[in-house]
Amino acid sequence: MNIDNNNLTSLDISNDPGLLHLNVSRNSLDQTAVDGILQTLDAYDTSDGSLDLTGNAAPSVIGMAYANNLTSRGWEVKS
Repeated sequence: MNIDNNNLTSLDISNDPGLLHLNVSRNSLDQTAVDGILQTLDAYDTSDGSLDLTGNAAPSVIGMAYANNLTSRGWEVKS
């Protein structure tokens, strides 16, 4: 799903467990929103996806742990 460059401040992906490709780069997501996306994708326990969060707030230490979990399952995560 490509929803980059839209000035989004939040994104609810809590009902999309089949999501494997998400580009939300160049939006206005704060750290809480970024961490939430990472947490939700990590909870789906899927492998080999891609996530682009560049151009938004940086994830927190907790968000980075979710990103590392995704990476360990073959995800490409850009933040």
